[in-house]
Amino acid sequence: AAYRGKTLGEIVLGLEVGIERLKQLKIFDEVHILMDKHSGDDAPGAVDLIVQLEESSLFHGSLMMESGSDAVGEASGTLTSRNLFGGAENMSVRVGQTSDQSSRFHFDLGWPRISAAVDGTSNVFASKSNAFHGLASGYDEHVRATGVTLSSPNGKLRGGYSMDVRDVVPTTIAASSSMWATAKAVAHDCRPSTKSSVFLQWRHDSRNHTFL
Repeated sequence: AAYRGKTLGEIVLGLEVGIERLKQLKIFDEVHILMDKHSGDDAPGAVDLIVQLEESSLFHGSLMMESGSDAVGEASGTLTSRNLFGGAENMSVRVGQTSDQSSRFHFDLGWPRISAAVDGTSNVFASKSNAFHGLASGYDEHVRATGVTLSSPNGKLRGGYSMDVRDVVPTTIAASSSMWATAKAVAHDCRPSTKSSVFLQWRHDSRNHTFL
């Protein structure tokens, strides 16, 4: 946009748009555009535009351990990567394990721009979780999910597709008074199920204060 500007205001606005588009990639900590005297003699009075970029760290990681009021502890970790393959993609892997045998895994890969000509974000994900309900209800719940989402540049329009595969596994069907025993109604309903969904979301927020 700056190259097409015919006035100083249009050039400045074009440079601001260029800086904002670079920041939207979310792979740079610092973005600056400087003007310097043209290094050649082929265009007297021309200036050179120097783009200075400070790329974010390639990997970020975190590890957390916590214990809730129900005496169930959880250890979780997150590893994120930015621009690993040179396409400004953001990739994250999250894992967690609780003391009651529940676990979760989530993989996410997103692009801040669908293509060079199309603004908007795209994202694919896959997850797997195992929720242990043996003490309370006598079954394990396994869920595997995958999907893709597309969003408009301003975030107002968002759509996508997701598919979940859920499997309920009884811990035991023995007829006893033990809290580990599976109720007959639960055991009868223990079977895999699949849910596919297509969603479209439109959001309009007229609040004009950052805090709100």
